[in-house]
Amino acid sequence: MSAWRFLSLICAAAACGGMGNIDGPIDYNVTGGLSGHGDGTALHIELDGTTTRPTAGGGTETTVLDAMTLADLHGKIIDAQFAMLAPLYSCDCPDGYIYTTSVQIDGTQHTVAAEDLAQYPERLKIVIDTLKDIYQRPLGWR
Repeated sequence: MSAWRFLSLICAAAACGGMGNIDGPIDYNVTGGLSGHGDGTALHIELDGTTTRPTAGGGTETTVLDAMTLADLHGKIIDAQFAMLAPLYSCDCPDGYIYTTSVQIDGTQHTVAAEDLAQYPERLKIVIDTLKDIYQRPLGWR
């Protein structure tokens, strides 16, 4: 089965199962820390998998995620049930990082922020860990 066929089946299953459709870009960034500006992590992922992240030199680099990675990420986001998550998971911990994820599902924008030392649902941790993994991939990203 081709990767695009697999992605189409995943998307169709999500739509038919009432789990929702991701119909907008995914944004992820890390703020906070000692500087308050995070660790430089930021991702912008379009529906077609086009992904942009900042470079150390202040520019950006762009790639296209393969269909399997994109389908996996979309599935984890749907499984996380963003509409049911709190907008903020906080521990009031000084100098902690804050992981913010925004995604549009069925026309509604959902943004969730989680401090790194806060207690937050495992299903959100899975999404954050997947986004961290995508960000940390070397050039070429595939």
